[in-house]
Amino acid sequence: MQRTLGAADPISAISGSFSGTLGYVMSGLQEGRPFSEVVGTAKGLGYTEPDPRDGRGGVDVAREALSLARCLGLKVELEQVNVEPLYPAELASQLVSSAVHPV
Repeated sequence: MQRTLGAADPISAISGSFSGTLGYVMSGLQEGRPFSEVVGTAKGLGYTEPDPRDGRGGVDVAREALSLARCLGLKVELEQVNVEPLYPAELASQLVSSAVHPV
């Protein structure tokens, strides 16, 4: 990163996956698997936090984006990062089932 910044070339875009768990979930969804199955399998494999909503709410990814922005010299605070959770707001307060789908 420091060599990129030292070159003083303008940065027009950054792309990549800020979350391995999200990458796993998105791959499963692209295969046509149901969201609940993919998240349950990820949880069973130990890819998620104990409550999978913690990582899927977007705060982890927002923190990664904030770190990257700060490395680029931007003066940004977490409150300025727009976070859109992967699940609907009405599911945020529901308990997560301890059942895990078979791997």
